[in-house]
Amino acid sequence: MLFNALWIVGTEDVDRLETLISWLETRAPDTTYDYQSCRDCLLSQYYGDHGYAGINMAKQYFSYKGFGGFSNAQMLPEHFNWIAEEHPHDYGHALERALIAQSLDIQRAARRSDVGME
Repeated sequence: MLFNALWIVGTEDVDRLETLISWLETRAPDTTYDYQSCRDCLLSQYYGDHGYAGINMAKQYFSYKGFGGFSNAQMLPEHFNWIAEEHPHDYGHALERALIAQSLDIQRAARRSDVGME
C-alpha cells in the first residue's frame, strides 16, 4: 500500500505551545511574515510545516484539506492568534510572545495547584 503523508497529520501535538516554540526557534528571528495573508501567515506556515495542506487561517480557527480532500476545521489553541497577530511581525518577536504565553500558563497552573493545596 502506498504511503500518504496526510494520514499522519496530527501525530505531533501541534496544539501545544511547546511545539510552536520549538518551531519558532528554527526560524530566522529577523525574518518577517505577513499576518494579513490567511495562507502565508506565521500559523499557516507552522501548520503547513507539520503536514497540513490547503490551509486557510482565521483568527479563532483554521481550515485544511484532510484525507480524501475533504475540508476540516480546527479551533486555534489559546494564545496562538495573539502570538501571530501582535506587532512586530517577525519570528524573533513571535518567539518572545510565545515564551511569555508559556510563562503565563506556568504561573496559572502554579496558582491552581496552590489553591488546591489549601
